[in-house]
Amino acid sequence: MSGPARQNEAIDLVRRILVELQDAVRAKDRDRTLELFTQDAALLGTGAVSFGREAVSGYLELVFGQRGFVRWVWDTVSVLDVRPGAVTFAALGTVSLEGDPDSAAEDPIRLTCLAVEEDGHWRLRVFHGSVPAA
Repeated sequence: MSGPARQNEAIDLVRRILVELQDAVRAKDRDRTLELFTQDAALLGTGAVSFGREAVSGYLELVFGQRGFVRWVWDTVSVLDVRPGAVTFAALGTVSLEGDPDSAAEDPIRLTCLAVEEDGHWRLRVFHGSVPAA
């Protein structure tokens, strides 16, 4: 399969990965969220840079310690490269902290990721989310 059909399958895969990530983050389930990352993952967030499982776990602990949960709304999802066992994508949208009455702000966010297939599961090896400068 090639061309548009392959691209559509890749976009569907990416959207499933993003939904699975959102569900785990909404539940504040660190173990479930960690399973979505490879052992050697790099998570570059708006507040920290984390390399490897232990550092990603620590970052998630900080994120989950906040009131509310991180909520992303992805307006644009673009597959940049798809190969057997790997997909690189970018997404544009908004991020907010749902359920925290002190944080009603919704900020633009951009995301770049590399997802790889390991043991029959898709996991994030690179997650780079950033809020654009004003």
